[in-house]
Amino acid sequence: MYANQLYNDLKAKVGIDKLRLDEELMECPMLLQSVSEHAVDVMGMRDTAKYELDIVIADEARLMRLAEDKISESKIISQMALRPKVQAAQRKLDEFKQDVAYWTALADNYREKASLLRRYAELIVSGYMTQNSVYEERRQEMAQERKFRRR
Repeated sequence: MYANQLYNDLKAKVGIDKLRLDEELMECPMLLQSVSEHAVDVMGMRDTAKYELDIVIADEARLMRLAEDKISESKIISQMALRPKVQAAQRKLDEFKQDVAYWTALADNYREKASLLRRYAELIVSGYMTQNSVYEERRQEMAQERKFRRR
C-alpha cells in the first residue's frame, strides 16, 4: 500500500456512486485537477532528484580521480554504484519514480471516471438509466453480498 494519505483519500473517491451522480459530476473535475497537479509536482521532484544524482555521480567521480592518479573510466563507472552518496541519491530518485507512477495512474483513473460519468449522463438524458433502475441494481448487489457472506 502506498503510504501517502492524500493519495489514499483521493484514490478512495475514484469509484462512482450512481445514486450521487450529480455530486460526482460536480466534484470530478476538481479532483482530477488536484490529482494532476500532484502528479506534476511529483514529476518535478523526480527530475530534481535525477539532477541531484547526476551531481553526486560527478562529484564522486572527481573524488575517485583525485584519490587515484591513473584510474580508468570503466573502473569509476563500475565502482560508482558502491558509493554511499550515490546509493542514497539513487534511492531518493527511485522513491520519486514510484510516486510518479502512483500519481499518474491515479490521474488516468480520474480521466476514465470523467469519461464514465459523461456516459452515465448520456444514459440518463436518453431515459435508459433511471433512478429506479439504479436502486434495483443496488438491491441486487446487496443481495449478492448477503448471499456471499452466508457461505
